[in-house]
Amino acid sequence: MMADVLASVAGFQARLDLMDTSKSSESAPSTAAPTASTSQATPTGTTRSRSNRNHGPATDGLATYSAVANALIRGSLAPSTIRAYDSALASFTTFMHNLGLSATISVHSSLAFIGFCHSSLHLSHNTIKLHLTGLQHHRSLLHPNTPSLLSARPIKAALRGVSLSSLHRSPSRTPVTGDLFRAMCTLLDTHPFGYHLSTVIKAAIHLAFYGFLRPGEFTRLEHRSPGLTLGQLSPSGSGFTLSLLATKTCRWGASVRYFPVSHRWCPVAALSALLAMLSGRAADGPLLPLGGQASTSSQFIKHVRSLITMLGKDSARISGHSFRIGAASAASRHNVPAHVIKKLGRWSSACFDRYVLDPSLEMANVFKILAL
Repeated sequence: MMADVLASVAGFQARLDLMDTSKSSESAPSTAAPTASTSQATPTGTTRSRSNRNHGPATDGLATYSAVANALIRGSLAPSTIRAYDSALASFTTFMHNLGLSATISVHSSLAFIGFCHSSLHLSHNTIKLHLTGLQHHRSLLHPNTPSLLSARPIKAALRGVSLSSLHRSPSRTPVTGDLFRAMCTLLDTHPFGYHLSTVIKAAIHLAFYGFLRPGEFTRLEHRSPGLTLGQLSPSGSGFTLSLLATKTCRWGASVRYFPVSHRWCPVAALSALLAMLSGRAADGPLLPLGGQASTSSQFIKHVRSLITMLGKDSARISGHSFRIGAASAASRHNVPAHVIKKLGRWSSACFDRYVLDPSLEMANVFKILAL
């Protein structure tokens, strides 16, 4: 166990080498002349310098255990979060080096980075804030007593400005709402990709929509993950349970329930058809196979966009998150309580509020009961 932690410390230290660990921006160098040190006898008769007393084994041990603690902090994060934070640091480092500056994370340099992300990269408010959270993560590992970037008033004001300037932008992702979901299912019943592939895609969109799944939870992220296996989907009463090995908010996995419904868009029926087609295959085989392997996110989205194009609709803004966004929005429009939506989507915060794209119906329902 300790060997694993120390190995992660080494990898973590290699990433920190990207940053300028100089503290010159935080404290001015002392100009006082060096003073002679006073020696003191030790119990063994040796002497040591009083000025060096704080640079011996005790300090070395503190640094070692601090590095272990930093590795444990990173170990508390989901792999996708670590990738996002490291990507933010790499982007910031490249930005600063292109300006001929050292990659020192400060309020001033972070403000400039916000301006770059907004004006040059055209990133959304949420993406820029995620980048800053990543920078704060790396900064706090080096300087844990330094106030958070996100609490600095100039940073908060800049992020608020980005948010206000983005209010009238068209949404970057189109939600798969109930009507679009039903239209795709009806089209898949005609087997436009052939029986096998159409059955897989139909099961995948039922998994994603009814399970409020993130793309990485039901598809293979290229070569980073193995994808879902048959053994992860098991019967549960009259429905099924999908066992996720890890999620963004729970590294120890989660269980997603699928219940039967009486209409033709029943997730249990779609999953039963998939399992019947894959009958006899090993439990460690892919649950959503394409070409003998678990389908990747890009393969899944390619086929979904093809379906939407066949329906005569614009597919440019459809992404893997479109099913999760659409499910949250549909649940809200049908007056599902917020705490239930949060539970269904396994959100650890109230960030799902932004997926409710048009709350006018909910607001109208509130007016009906206010005076009662």
